Amino acid sequence: MKVLYDHQIFETQKIGGISRYFVELVKCFQQTKKVQWQVSVKYSENNYLGKWAGFQQTLLPLTGRKRSYEKGNRLIGKVYKEYKKLFRQRQTSYEQLNKEDTIALLKSGEFDVFHPTYYDDYFLDYLGNKPFVLTVHDLIIQIFPEYFLGYTFVDKTKKILDRADHLIAISEQTKKDLIDFFGIEENKITVIYHGCSLKRFSDKIGGACKLSLPDEYVLYVGNRGVYKNFYFAIQAIAGLLRNRPGLYLVCTGDLLNDHEIRYLDKLGIRSKIKQVFADETELPYLYTNAAALIYPTLYEGFGLPILEAFSCGCPVVCSRSSSLTEVGGDAVVYFNPKSNIDILQSVEAILDNKTLRNSNIERGYQQLKKFTWLQSAALTEEVYQKVLRIDN
Repeated sequence: MKVLYDHQIFETQKIGGISRYFVELVKCFQQTKKVQWQVSVKYSENNYLGKWAGFQQTLLPLTGRKRSYEKGNRLIGKVYKEYKKLFRQRQTSYEQLNKEDTIALLKSGEFDVFHPTYYDDYFLDYLGNKPFVLTVHDLIIQIFPEYFLGYTFVDKTKKILDRADHLIAISEQTKKDLIDFFGIEENKITVIYHGCSLKRFSDKIGGACKLSLPDEYVLYVGNRGVYKNFYFAIQAIAGLLRNRPGLYLVCTGDLLNDHEIRYLDKLGIRSKIKQVFADETELPYLYTNAAALIYPTLYEGFGLPILEAFSCGCPVVCSRSSSLTEVGGDAVVYFNPKSNIDILQSVEAILDNKTLRNSNIERGYQQLKKFTWLQSAALTEEVYQKVLRIDN
């Protein structure tokens, strides 16, 4: 059985959960040798493809654009934005070349199952009678449409969901949302959880890390979009940060913008927020040394940072919302994401109760065993076999 994956997500993401998901799948298929695969992308800045030996010889250089940035020379803030504008036209040409290559492969028909990596329906005109499987990661746009005005692919969602031979949902929550929002029949959806490839930081396996971090910090990972509930959570623990001199909040992701800086100044905690850029080799160091991960999001399709924290022995405090209880099980201190008192008390509990911390760390290791990429790949292979049987 040969499966074709397209280029979409590898143009959109340099790093990110969806592109990592597809790379982990094909790595497992390469290991088990049960599925032949092809990823139709020649031009990409995706970090996971670029660092994988299986793809280093396949990707072509992007003339005029750096495929990666050394930390010491990283272009940030306004300079980085101008850089992206300057080369947008060239990037568009690379995207077109990727798309043309994918269309040529679709027309050739030399594959058994097609698995697009995102939601653009361009391929429907070229797929013929070949089956395709679509992975749905979340329905955040349907749940919070007010935050995603102008997204052009939203109108195509129903069409591509209906045309797909089978849908993979990454959590029971996402499956429920597909049924509730789009009326998808339950037997057309298979829930397949993600795995986690992150390992606890160790000098022996990870080498030295040059990140400069406070001795005690709560970690926040990812973007700070409105539905991530970052602002409300920060307000909830602002007093704790002010009154506990050695405690800081460390954030990964984009630079704080002017609005965020003014907000932190108003709360009197600007100096207690540390922002770091961490690549895949440094992220385990952040988790391993954190006092806790705080994950206040209002909605997630899965919640991979929870598993990453478990893997590194980092206690987790997070929202009791969407899919997070599926992932966290009984190894997490949950809070009501709309209660500042509940958020504060949960963070204080994990910081100050050593018994609770140690218990949750051990439970986290046990919970993590339920989520592996090899299991994800095996269940995904079963879906491919299913659509082939239906098609034949």
